[in-house]
Amino acid sequence: MEPHDDVRLARMKRFDLEPELSLTVTKLAYSTPAEIFDVVRNPTLHIDFDPKEMIVSVDPSSADPITQVGDTFTMNMSSPKMGGAYRMVNHVTRLEKNAAIAWKPATEGYPPIGHRWTWTLEPRDAESTYVSLTYDWLDVTHEGFLAKNTFPIFPLESFHESVDALVEFVESDWGDGYEDAVAHG
Repeated sequence: MEPHDDVRLARMKRFDLEPELSLTVTKLAYSTPAEIFDVVRNPTLHIDFDPKEMIVSVDPSSADPITQVGDTFTMNMSSPKMGGAYRMVNHVTRLEKNAAIAWKPATEGYPPIGHRWTWTLEPRDAESTYVSLTYDWLDVTHEGFLAKNTFPIFPLESFHESVDALVEFVESDWGDGYEDAVAHG
């Protein structure tokens, strides 16, 4: 068993916020909260840690790092399940430097339906961080979505894959990418 797996099993929480309204997956990253935060708040880097390869590109208007609650960033996406190409506008709802970032996605032209993605970073020591991805549907009120009982929208394994992909990316030797992210932030 890898050291990451021990930590994941010890720290994974399902239905973290309210019963059956969220899930959280956590993994230890051998990187600092500041390094990880700079990656997650930079929309152009999301392509590099998208394990489902649904992000095709980032809209040029969204190339700058996120700086405040209320910011939006637009991703050009592709998925057979969604009928091919589409665009997602992500509305930033939380931003705590080196600690957390959250957004509610919306299909372009529509308001968010209420589900949210939150990355939280908890330092373990000076060189490692617990990285958590929480997906919640606490604010979904649309009867059609609730009646379908489609939440979470992806299987649990895909949340593990997302956290794994981010951790692998920040632990890799991506050097110039980090300097570029910091330079734009």
